Amino acid sequence: MAEAQTAPDAGAPALHEEFDAAGTLRRRFTLRDGLLDGVMEIFDARGRPETRQSFRLGVLDGLATIWQAGRLSLEMTYQDGLLAGEVHSFDPAGRKVAITPFLAGRKHGTATIFYPDGRPMRVETYQDDLLQGQALDYHPGGQLRQKASYVDGVLSGELIVYDTAGQVLERALYVDGVRQNPLGDQVAASKPGLMDRLFGKGG
Repeated sequence: MAEAQTAPDAGAPALHEEFDAAGTLRRRFTLRDGLLDGVMEIFDARGRPETRQSFRLGVLDGLATIWQAGRLSLEMTYQDGLLAGEVHSFDPAGRKVAITPFLAGRKHGTATIFYPDGRPMRVETYQDDLLQGQALDYHPGGQLRQKASYVDGVLSGELIVYDTAGQVLERALYVDGVRQNPLGDQVAASKPGLMDRLFGKGG
């Protein structure tokens, strides 16, 4: 891979560009004192953007965007190398799939997963990377499908399931993640938050 470098003025960052054998620009970035500083862009063999990230003296800081096959996939912000603010996820058709809030690299705040038409599928709250408080699931038509509560990432309290007419289909009580069966039996709960499939299990 060939590399081109622009000579900087004294104290200014140096621009680097890398090209493949076909002459297609594959990477563009700036270095200051040997450290990434400013925007770094990565392109695929067809010249389409794959990654655009901002650095400050070698550390991710600022906006970051990821594309797949030229289509927007993720938008996020880093602060001092850690995710901060909302991460926006998109499907191949460009529809928003999820919004996940981060604070100092950990999920924190109200997260939402969407149906393809933009209606919420699930709304849940994180605190320090753990599910905390009420989590709501919705039918595709927008009606409430399930209501549950979490304490430190564990199902705790009443879980209620509704049909599309709002009638209760099921009620269950959970204590420390264990379902309390009226007959005395106990069934362990194993329903993680849907954000786990996007960003890994918290904790």
